Amino acid sequence: MNIFKRLIGESRTDQARPVYPGKTNAEIREIMSGELKKKTIPVIAVSALLIAVTLFSGEKTDPYKVNRNDVNGEAKTIDLRLETDEEIRNEKLTVGAFEMTDEEIDLMQGEIEKYFDEELFGSKNEIGESVDLPEDIPGYPVLITWNTDDPGVLTPAGEVFNENLSEAKPVHLTGKVMYGNEFRMYEKTVTILPREYSEKELVFKRGMGEIRSDEKSGRNEREFIIPEAVLGMKVSVEGENRLMKIVLILLLVTGLFTATFLGYFSEVRKKRQKRIAGAEERYKEFVSKLMLYLTAGLSVRGAWKRLTDEFSGGKDLLGDMLTISENELQSGEYEADIYERFGNSMESVMYQRLGSILSQQVTKGVANLTLLLSKEVSEAVAKEREKIKVKSALTGTKLLIPMMGMLVIVFAILLMPAFTSF
Repeated sequence: MNIFKRLIGESRTDQARPVYPGKTNAEIREIMSGELKKKTIPVIAVSALLIAVTLFSGEKTDPYKVNRNDVNGEAKTIDLRLETDEEIRNEKLTVGAFEMTDEEIDLMQGEIEKYFDEELFGSKNEIGESVDLPEDIPGYPVLITWNTDDPGVLTPAGEVFNENLSEAKPVHLTGKVMYGNEFRMYEKTVTILPREYSEKELVFKRGMGEIRSDEKSGRNEREFIIPEAVLGMKVSVEGENRLMKIVLILLLVTGLFTATFLGYFSEVRKKRQKRIAGAEERYKEFVSKLMLYLTAGLSVRGAWKRLTDEFSGGKDLLGDMLTISENELQSGEYEADIYERFGNSMESVMYQRLGSILSQQVTKGVANLTLLLSKEVSEAVAKEREKIKVKSALTGTKLLIPMMGMLVIVFAILLMPAFTSF
């Protein structure tokens, strides 16, 4: 047995039996172990890859060589041990990141400025929409911070606000290129173009201009009345609690989905209980006919065949399990195991006892089989009577609420004249 089957165990196999009807415990364990393998293989592969990377991608352990981090990287702290004949002392050494020479920096700065001029801004140096001002450049060990002389039009992040521009506006842009502890400045004057609006956008822009103008001219009044229409457009106010409404709708939808799923599982659970209860209600009839066939001289196998023909017409649990067990008998499986498995599959104590009795009859014989079956019938009758008593008690409890309501009405009728007389 492999490790997956051991992890599944007997208890999980029993719990999964309704999911795989008609399957033996061995078959259920085989199916579940196969599914478990499929789910764990990617996890095992990723774990092995992480372990391999951890083991084989570390730095060299030569104590006399320390690889510096790249430019703009963090410094490394190395623990050293200084030892003389008389004393041992532990010290810490800070190994800084790699630094470029001035010649290397100037050469790289020229390449970066060429990239900015040709790739980022283009030959016209004109910007009509937001641009991505990079904080680093792939392949170059640099960090860049940007600044502009008019962040209201062009922000250091490259956002462009040109909605209210009536004409092109020059903006001076500076970039500080860091090479570790050294830096170089890049400066550029770019032209921010006014935004081009379509005819539809101009209508909305003029409408908002009218509303803003009215709001500004009426600031000496306590209230500002938003117009219902402007330039032929309808104006409405978005509710302040719109976000709350959206949240409530999402919660409602989530609740509906949850209720749907819970309702479905509850329905499945009720169907399962109903099928088991229906099988228990037919237990007395089933055992009585089994006892009748055995008394008439039929073997257990022959009686089982007769019972299968009689009870397998409907789509109830008893008929389904009889059909499955009969197919197993015809396929040549061991008869005693089939009866035992039938009793366990019914998920009822009564049928489990019956399956055990029949299994013992096949394996070693039971001298008083008819007597045991008769006892089973008697117990089924007693249990049926107990159910009738419980139902009667529940019926009486259900009638108690209407009776209390009627009592309240009677008291109201009797006391009403007394109240009206005052």
